[in-house]
Amino acid sequence: GYATNADSASKKVANLNTFGKSYYTYASSMAKIYKETALKLKNISVPTRVVEKHLELANNYLLSASAMEAIAETEGDPASAFAGIVVVSGNIDAEQQILEALEQILRLNGV
Repeated sequence: GYATNADSASKKVANLNTFGKSYYTYASSMAKIYKETALKLKNISVPTRVVEKHLELANNYLLSASAMEAIAETEGDPASAFAGIVVVSGNIDAEQQILEALEQILRLNGV
């Protein structure tokens, strides 16, 4: 799943705080993981109560995929890469809020 794939991708990079070839490879891998996860979410039927948050999560992952693709191309387009960093930073917080909202909806509905 998403968490396992993301963890595996991050373990392949010696230092996620330093830009360079291995970091760009990591960003490219994460773009693929985000995109695959979003497409899987898109194909899952969900109860009406969670449709809105489900769609928000899928869109968050698609946006993060595009941002990570931009980060992977830092050497060719640093301005887009910087914008990608800003987007990913915000999306990490948004993802957590969406997941918490989904958890609350499920809990309130006895799931």
